[in-house]
Amino acid sequence: MAAGQDLAAEAGQLAARLTAARASIERRFVGQHEVVEQVLAAILSGGHALLVGQPGLGKTMLVDTLS
Repeated sequence: MAAGQDLAAEAGQLAARLTAARASIERRFVGQHEVVEQVLAAILSGGHALLVGQPGLGKTMLVDTLS
């Protein structure tokens, strides 16, 4: 049972760290909540993301921030 409790505690800590990271990123990229969510999902899943949009929306800055 201790292993299950350790796993639950670790998952809780990861969720808290992810929430803090998301909040920090979204302070810099106002109005880009969905983009931030999708990029973080790609990072956490070990996948890839293609950022497409109009010039000046901060795509390069977002990638630089997360690298």
